Amino acid sequence: MRPTAIALPIGSVILVASLIVTARYGPGGGDETLAPSPTTVENPAGVRVDTASPAATPDRAYDPALRALPGRVYDPVWAGEQIPEGFRHALPRDEILPIYDPVFLPAEEVSWSDDMLVIGLEIDGDARAYPVIFLDIREMVIDRVAGIPVVVTWCPLCGTAMVHRRELDGQEILFGIQGALYRNAMTWWDHDTGSVWSQPLGEAILGPRTGATVERLASELTTWGAWREAYPDTWALETPEWVLETPGPYARIGLDDIVVVVEFAGEAVTFAIEDLREVGVANEVVAGTPIAVVSDPRDERRWSVLLRTLDDQTVTLAVVGDSLIDLETASVWDPARGIALKGALRGSILHRLPGFTAFAKDVPRFWPNARVWEPVPVPPNPDWDRGLVPVQV
Repeated sequence: MRPTAIALPIGSVILVASLIVTARYGPGGGDETLAPSPTTVENPAGVRVDTASPAATPDRAYDPALRALPGRVYDPVWAGEQIPEGFRHALPRDEILPIYDPVFLPAEEVSWSDDMLVIGLEIDGDARAYPVIFLDIREMVIDRVAGIPVVVTWCPLCGTAMVHRRELDGQEILFGIQGALYRNAMTWWDHDTGSVWSQPLGEAILGPRTGATVERLASELTTWGAWREAYPDTWALETPEWVLETPGPYARIGLDDIVVVVEFAGEAVTFAIEDLREVGVANEVVAGTPIAVVSDPRDERRWSVLLRTLDDQTVTLAVVGDSLIDLETASVWDPARGIALKGALRGSILHRLPGFTAFAKDVPRFWPNARVWEPVPVPPNPDWDRGLVPVQV
């Protein structure tokens, strides 16, 4: 039976389209909620695209020549490529519009609540905060931080807050939102080959780049108050007032609703935030790499993943009072930056490693053999009395 065609007056069609755009992007619609003074440029392929004037940050988020309209780029789904199991197409490309031209404000110029969740990213002193309340409806930010091209993404369905480097073999890549789900998580498309990528895997699953991966970067899902306290000079992604006033359902989640995931070489371990707060530190080995997932003793809203090796030495970390120490030398460490502040290892650095968040139920969709970390309290040292740590200053 053929569907019945319904004729609508042209005015009604325009009204319905206007309501859809307003519901998704706000009263301004599209990129007008993001940055002022849009301009039109020509890229090498001859596709006209709208770009915004440069953001109020040191670097332009991306090279405008990389951007193409979705309909002008190869789409492996519509080309008939073999679709992997668990792949479901829902919306056209960029129907959920990424933030291609982010505008940032100094921290003191935004009036966000301290308990609002943000994705925090810091590279070489350049700190940025991306509010989940905005990414709940836009899902992707194309940015350049400390000169490094990055893509910041949030999948509301599975709670994955991630940052990846937008480079492959030295070539900058521009991503968009594919509009499909793969194993219940968001997917991307790249503007030059049209390949489709899985966000949690950071891997192309369809198209010319199938099998290619982009680097996952260290980031943090935390609260605005905790991030601003740690990085007072942070930039804050400009967010329309209407978004702040009408948060989406997933923007209301808290840190206790998610787990931290550390994954290397296909081996994944999950750490419940509540369990981390209970013992302070999880000393683990993932794919042969000694790591520590740390709940900041100074602010339980913050967590970090640190490499536990220093040259040929591996340390075991513990929280004593308000201090993060290692059991081998009792040196005191900065739990966020991994720098030894006092003791025999003063000045040494435990490098930050990429971890990300997810809803616990969604982790097995990508890593069916993921381990669940069980809290193991570090045995107390009789020399530590009520949180006093014996260190050399």
